Amino acid sequence: MRTHKTPRANPRNTTPCYARFATRRPLPRTTRVYQSTPEQPVRDSMAPVAANTAAPPTPPSREPVGGAAWIAATRFVPLSSAEVGAKLLATVRDHVRNGKQPVVIFDLDYTLYDNDPRMVAVLREWAATKDADAFPKVKAALAEVRLEHVRYSAADTVRAAGVSAEETAEVMKVLLPFFLKTFLDNPHTAIDPVIAEVADLTRKLADAGARVVFLTGRVVADQGAGTLTALERDGFTPDDKRYFLFLKPFAKHPDGSKYGDADFKRDVKPQIDKLGPVVGTLDNEPANVMALAAGYPEAMNVFVDTKWSDAKVEPGVGLYRYVPRG
Repeated sequence: MRTHKTPRANPRNTTPCYARFATRRPLPRTTRVYQSTPEQPVRDSMAPVAANTAAPPTPPSREPVGGAAWIAATRFVPLSSAEVGAKLLATVRDHVRNGKQPVVIFDLDYTLYDNDPRMVAVLREWAATKDADAFPKVKAALAEVRLEHVRYSAADTVRAAGVSAEETAEVMKVLLPFFLKTFLDNPHTAIDPVIAEVADLTRKLADAGARVVFLTGRVVADQGAGTLTALERDGFTPDDKRYFLFLKPFAKHPDGSKYGDADFKRDVKPQIDKLGPVVGTLDNEPANVMALAAGYPEAMNVFVDTKWSDAKVEPGVGLYRYVPRG
């Protein structure tokens, strides 16, 4: 996880990108940890109370860890995925009954959308290039790469397809530039199918009266049109009424440093706050989950357990866990 850098002040570039137009046109510049514990039974205030001899709970480690270690160290509210969805839906309905306009934030990659088919398509395309001819074993393996081989990173996917660690390290020097250019372009972005359970929850929340904000680290110039194509195809057209889209305005600062997704998601908080109280956030990346939890401590902050990076971040407390396929 890179060292945090405060984004440059730039009114043109930091304006969130709302998208609500034909995908053939250029995109204009428009487009808290929930401290919850299982309910305890109400005690008769006059009943005697036994002395508490149990040792106090051990506080969670604050040492940053990544991937599976972060999941193991994080203290999630003990609810099933179905219960998490039901609780979030009930929260939205309660806000609407009380005359409030609830907002729920969804990430896109590996949250609403499954990136696995895109990974397979890009790696197979590279296997058909002349560059792949210099790596006959890798070329043969990637020509047959399948969904079950897909991991979070391209390198790990190549390894899972049967390529040795040594060959993977060598081929990635050639493959990676092609992968980054192709995987992050508009046509391939539009390949992603929805994750059915998450899409169903998204629609239910919108139907219940929530404003759904799609908050993604996708860069507007590279993936904006492909993102809109997919959202419109799947019934989530950003209309500034039910659905809103925030795209990252640029990938790097003028000094060449990376504009991280977690940084962007923190930066647009003032714009999202104008839409109404945020009652829920859903993201697959631990660093983003923690950034959203810090920004919206009273919301249900949900870790969507699909695929995630190994970037190190402090474990959370009071988060919710949602496993779409488990």
